[in-house]
Amino acid sequence: MINDAPGLSDEVLATRAGELSINFDPDVTEPILDYPNRKTMENGELLRAWTSSAGTPDRAPLRLSDVNLLKGGRGVALYQFTLRRERFFAEITEKEAAGDSCGYPEPAHYGVTRLSYLGVFSNNKLRTVSAFDEWLQQA
Repeated sequence: MINDAPGLSDEVLATRAGELSINFDPDVTEPILDYPNRKTMENGELLRAWTSSAGTPDRAPLRLSDVNLLKGGRGVALYQFTLRRERFFAEITEKEAAGDSCGYPEPAHYGVTRLSYLGVFSNNKLRTVSAFDEWLQQA
């Protein structure tokens, strides 16, 4: 549904997202939306934002690249999963790059990002999604 979200009407997307009843933690939503969450965000907004950056659509559909069962039992399961995006990175100015270690501007480009999440399933339905810290993936 994430890949279909940009082509769906607001009404259809809101209905489908509402049927999911998934709770997304702020540690998931804020990096995707590229700004702090200042208002109540609907899941439809998140689903659309997951496939574009700076108003530019991703170059390829979002892909599920890894799925690992961490814990499960009696109708409840905890999974770690990784989503692969070929997203657009807007041009970074010299002033913005000054906070980076290189200090040089970078032209706009497409690049691959992998974001990892934890998903809590209850009775085979995804209920909660939270970020899975990168340092935990390295362990």
